[in-house]
Amino acid sequence: MTRIALALLLLATPAAAQWRVEGFAGAGFSCENEVAIDERGVYDAAGTRDATQSWYVARERLECKPAVSTGMVFGRWPATGRLGYGVGAHVCACAGTTSLYPAVTVHVGRIARHLYVGLSWTPEDRVRFPNGREEQHLARGLPTDEFILRDYRSSVSLLIGFVIGATSFTGGS
Repeated sequence: MTRIALALLLLATPAAAQWRVEGFAGAGFSCENEVAIDERGVYDAAGTRDATQSWYVARERLECKPAVSTGMVFGRWPATGRLGYGVGAHVCACAGTTSLYPAVTVHVGRIARHLYVGLSWTPEDRVRFPNGREEQHLARGLPTDEFILRDYRSSVSLLIGFVIGATSFTGGS
């Protein structure tokens, strides 16, 4: 299947296309796992909520955040307005963070404006309760941030974006 896709890409690109290295800036979204802790009430058999105890439950969800990136792409780009393709290496930053994360991508489109899809390596948080499980029965109103381990490990996230500017390092425009 991969061989067929590569053959079609090579056929779709005109012979006048040249292999080039481009520097670019892009914007898009990084889809990452986010963790949170929900506090749920504890009720007795009569349905009365306990004023001193709560269930704390760990929750994970996929969240897509705005991201900006810059990097290099090695690709086969035609001199005319036809579509080209390439493989890129990025550093990207997501909304709400100041750290840069590495990414690898596949690019398709015209040289100065094209789409990219790839994977980025971002830190992942984890919830750790004292009992080691996904939920914990504790005193009501505890600060839940104490149970979240920030930047626990690195995980792979989806990165989708659009190149908004490119500069050639190997000639051409």
